[in-house]
Amino acid sequence: MERKDMGMNDILPPELIHRIFLRVPAKDLFRLRFVSKLWHSLISDGHFAESHYNLYSAASSHSYYFLVHDYTKACFVQLHTLFDVPAAPTTLKEIPLVINPDHKVPYGFGFDASRDDYLVVLSWPDNYNQHHLDCFSLRTNSWINLDAALPKSMGTWKQQFYGLFLHGAIHWLCYSSQDYIDDAILIFDLKERSFSKISMPKQLVGCSPINLTILGGCLALYWYHDDITEIWVMKEYKVPSSWILICEIPCGNYLPLCISNGSNIIALNFELGPLNSPRMFRTT
Repeated sequence: MERKDMGMNDILPPELIHRIFLRVPAKDLFRLRFVSKLWHSLISDGHFAESHYNLYSAASSHSYYFLVHDYTKACFVQLHTLFDVPAAPTTLKEIPLVINPDHKVPYGFGFDASRDDYLVVLSWPDNYNQHHLDCFSLRTNSWINLDAALPKSMGTWKQQFYGLFLHGAIHWLCYSSQDYIDDAILIFDLKERSFSKISMPKQLVGCSPINLTILGGCLALYWYHDDITEIWVMKEYKVPSSWILICEIPCGNYLPLCISNGSNIIALNFELGPLNSPRMFRTT
């Protein structure tokens, strides 16, 4: 066979084609499936899809979305770069909020890689104040009752009812059932369908108001006191001794958004309005 008549499959080994395709955008991969049976088989493989998602999402530009409001209107703002927040959004989308303050329930959203399924998880108390856990599967489009019990020493969730997804699990702030002091982070593993907990830094036990977030792929806590915003990060997942204080912002109204490539905190001061430019603060 002359070289000019050879196709890519004849020139490149399948392993190299696989590595090339991992770096092709998903919308282009969809069209490439119809080039040959070999390409269709490779691109349709479940392991390839998972590897492509993990690699492409990590390599793509980081954008951050957050909900802001002025008590009359609400909108989503996308933060592309450090100081690229528009002075005003191009469109405002009013979002109806249905709230029953007497019946708040903890909830979370995450991905179960072992079952290739996105799950909406929520907890609800019965008439005896015993918490039950249900989840909605986007794969089967149905509700699943989960036989998962809270750790005996745990009480319930505090005011931050939404859970944060990280490392295949959903995380909430919670408190001890004995003294109602905020002292732990409750974890629900989506693969194992089980609860566990990790301790907060002892310096923050009982502090209020305190909030849970994710910074740089790590669990983080921030709280306001004496016109200061303290930001703590757990450097090693599920290792309580790895909690460290990484930043003290000399104002009590800053919301940490993310950590830059230079390991600095990017935060917004909502006292100045939800669409003010974010600021960068050095970490210790």
